[in-house]
Amino acid sequence: MDVNLVLYLLWRAHCGRRLSAEEVGSVIDLIAAWQESVVRPLRGVRRFLKTPGAAWPAADAEQLRQRVKAQELEAERLQQITMQSALGDLGAPDAPEVAATSGLKTYARILGGEFPDHHLVTLLRALARVS
Repeated sequence: MDVNLVLYLLWRAHCGRRLSAEEVGSVIDLIAAWQESVVRPLRGVRRFLKTPGAAWPAADAEQLRQRVKAQELEAERLQQITMQSALGDLGAPDAPEVAATSGLKTYARILGGEFPDHHLVTLLRALARVS
């Protein structure tokens, strides 16, 4: 799962909007190329730089890792801005808890899985504290 998409679904739920499967699919379509071409490669480089091997100067590799991490976070921020500006008005009116449950379960189904209930409960509790 893309954490930014999960956050987007929770934000829409917080706004009282429940996304349909088609709408969740539209969000996935919007971000797919960005995730594949920008976010995941940056994440891969950042993770590799955690333990690049003994031949590489540890301090220099760590400095580079921190710069890549900042770029990865910037790429994710741009994704969030794009989802909000391109698709910010998606969703039918619904109660935040219902909207969050529906959105997260729909997203998991699209990916061919299930959203674990214990994670859902944790997110719903956090959403209730924000609302």
